[in-house]
Amino acid sequence: MEGWTLHLVEPSHFHAALLLQRLDSRIIGHILIHAGTNWNEAPFLQSLHCLETCNWDLGRLKIARSQDPIAELLRDHGRPLALLACENSLKADWALRLLLGNVPVLCDKPLWINATTGKGLSDFLRITNQDIFLDDCMTERFEPVFELQKLLLTEKLPGFEIRSGPNARVRFHLGNTHNLAKTVAGVPVGRERAFFQIERNGDPFSDVGVHLVDHYLRLMTALGISTTYLDRNPGKVESDCKTIDPQSLSLNSGTNAIPFPIKQIWQGGNGPSMSKIDTEWLPAEDQPTPENQSAIVHGECGSLAATFDIPTNSMVLDLVGLPVGERFNWIRILRENIAKFPEPWPHTKMEETRFGIRMIPPQSTRLAHSARFPKLFVQFLNRIQQNRPLSLFERQKLLLKYAITANSNRQPY
Repeated sequence: MEGWTLHLVEPSHFHAALLLQRLDSRIIGHILIHAGTNWNEAPFLQSLHCLETCNWDLGRLKIARSQDPIAELLRDHGRPLALLACENSLKADWALRLLLGNVPVLCDKPLWINATTGKGLSDFLRITNQDIFLDDCMTERFEPVFELQKLLLTEKLPGFEIRSGPNARVRFHLGNTHNLAKTVAGVPVGRERAFFQIERNGDPFSDVGVHLVDHYLRLMTALGISTTYLDRNPGKVESDCKTIDPQSLSLNSGTNAIPFPIKQIWQGGNGPSMSKIDTEWLPAEDQPTPENQSAIVHGECGSLAATFDIPTNSMVLDLVGLPVGERFNWIRILRENIAKFPEPWPHTKMEETRFGIRMIPPQSTRLAHSARFPKLFVQFLNRIQQNRPLSLFERQKLLLKYAITANSNRQPY
C-alpha cells in the first residue's frame, strides 16, 4: 500500500514533536519540518533533545526552510499529510490552502481565534461540496465523568428531572485548570514569549476552551436541547488579567511583565440553556497544582457534580442539593446506570461516598499526552484510508464549537 509523507508545518508548538513518539507504518521516508527562512530552530531542537533523552527515535526528521512553507508542501507529488502547528493567526488561512490542494490536515487547537481570521475556512466548511479531511487534535479525550453524566441525563435520574417546554432551565458549568509550566512525558514544557501575544495568537480561552466545548455539546445533545442559537449568539467571555514574567512564568510587576488573562469565564447566550465555562491559568510554582477538569449540571431538584479526584486518582460523581432521605436510592440508580456502560466500565471499581459514588477506572483508560497524540494520529490516518471525510453534521459541529470559543464577544484587555 502506498504510504503518506508527513509534513510538520512550522512545528514550534511542542506537541507537534510529541506526535512523533509513535509513527504509523503508513508514514514513509523522511518527516519534513517546514520552516521560514528566519525561523529560530533552537527551542524546537532543545525539545527534540529532551525527547531523545527519553529514548524517542527522531532520526527521520529533516528540516526544510522556505519563504512559503505551504507552497513548498503543495509541490509534493506523492501523498502529503500536513500536521499544522503554527501561529494561531495563520492556521485558518494555511489550513484552507492545504484543503484546497487536497492535502489532509491535522491541526492543533485552535483552528481559528476570531471571526476575522476564521472567515475563509469557516465559509469553506459551510458551503463547499469538496471532501474534507480535517481534524483539530487535543479535543478527543476520554473523560468518563462526562460520559456518565450524559447517560444519567438520558436515563432521567429520578428526582433530577430537567424542566422541559418554554420555561426550560438547564445550566451547565464546565471548569478547567491549566498550568503555564508543566512536564509532559518527563519533558519540561514552558511557554515562549510569543504565547503571550494575544493579538496574534488569540486569548487562552480560544485554546483551552475547545477541550470543554465538545463535552458541553454532548451534554446539550443528551438533553435534546438545540444549539443552533449559539451560532447567532455565542455568548461573552470576561477576562481577569494579571502581569506575567514571560521568562519565569510567574506573577510579576516589573518592566518585562506583560498582561495575560489568568482567569476567563464564558457565559452562554440567552437561549434555553444558561451555560458557563471557566478557564484558569496558573503561573509557575515549585509545586504546581495538578491540571484538572470538572463538570456540573444543575437540574430542578439538585445538581450532578463530576470531577477527577487527584489524590485518589479516581472519578467522583456527587449528587448535590438532593434530599438526604432518598440518597440511598439515587446511589443505587447510579450503580445500575454505570453497569450499562461498555468496556472498560465493567472493570471500574466503585465506592459509595456520602454524596455519591467514587469510580476508580483501569489505568489504561487514562491516556497521557504522549499516548493520546499518537492515538489521534492513527485514527486520522484510518479515516483517510477508509475514505471517511467530514460529514455535513461534523462540519456544523466544528463551526459551532469555534463559534463558542472564537467568535465570542470579548471584553477588551
